[in-house]
Amino acid sequence: MSQQERSRADALQGGNLHHPSWPERWSHPEFTGPLRDLRKRWCKQPWYKHRTRRSVMFIKWLSCLPWGFVIYRTVYTAESDRLWSACLAKIDRYVRWSISNVYEDEFRNSDHFPEKFVQETYKNLIFEDRERWEGASSEQIRTDFKQYSEFLGMEDGSHIPWSKACLVIDESCLNSIVSAFEDPEESANWRGPQRGFVIEKGGYIMLKPFVVMIDPTFEPEGSYDTPGYQGYMRVELAGIWEAAVELRLATVQEICPNVIPTEMIPVYDGGSGYLVNV
Repeated sequence: MSQQERSRADALQGGNLHHPSWPERWSHPEFTGPLRDLRKRWCKQPWYKHRTRRSVMFIKWLSCLPWGFVIYRTVYTAESDRLWSACLAKIDRYVRWSISNVYEDEFRNSDHFPEKFVQETYKNLIFEDRERWEGASSEQIRTDFKQYSEFLGMEDGSHIPWSKACLVIDESCLNSIVSAFEDPEESANWRGPQRGFVIEKGGYIMLKPFVVMIDPTFEPEGSYDTPGYQGYMRVELAGIWEAAVELRLATVQEICPNVIPTEMIPVYDGGSGYLVNV
C-alpha cells in the first residue's frame, strides 16, 4: 500500500472520518461499529418511522461520521486572527440551535434522540493557511476541494454533506458573523427593513450572518436550470443545517435562488432564498 493509500485509509475508516488537524480521532458512544449496524438498531425505534422529520431523513442518508463541512478561511488580518475562534464558535452555535429548533409540531413530544445525535456528531473541518488561501478565488477553492474529495474517495458526491459542497469565510462573511446576535433565536426573530437584514441599536443596518457555499461540480461554460447560476451562494448561518438536509438529494445549484439580475448575490435561508447587492 502506497503512502497516499495509507493516508486515505487512515482518513476514512469504517465510515469514520478523521483529519490530522483534529487533536484526536473523533468518537461517539453510539458509534461502535459500521453505520449499517447503527441503522439496524435505530430501525427498531419509533422515531425511525418519522419519514418527514428532518433529523431522521438526514440520519438515514449519512454515509460517514462525524458530519459537517470543509470550511476554507480566506481572510488573514490581525483583526481576523483576533476574531477567528469566536467566529467558528458562533457558526457552531447557530447550526446546533437550528437542529434543535426544527422539531415539527407533530414530533414535539417524541423522543429527541435524532436531533441530539445529529448535534453531537456535527464537526467541521477547517482549512486555514495564509500562504495558500489568503484572498483565494472560488475557482482555486473549488479545485482544491475536488482534489481533497477525490483523495478521500468521496468524489461521487454520495457522502452527505462532506462531498456535496464546501464553505468559505472571507472578510464579508467574518464581519457579518462577528457583528450578529449572539443568540441565534434573537437573530431569527428579528425583522429588518428587508429580507436578510437586521437593525442593531442605533440604527446600523447589517446583514444576517452568512458563509459562502461553493459548488464543486460547477463548470463556467455549463448549462444550468437555475438562471444566472455562478457556482456559489451565500448561506445564512441559520440555514446551514437546512442546506445539509437538502443536499441529501439535491445539488447546490438546485437549492440556489434564481440569480436574476445576474449582478445580484443569491442567499440561501433555508427556504426560497433572496438576493442582495452587497
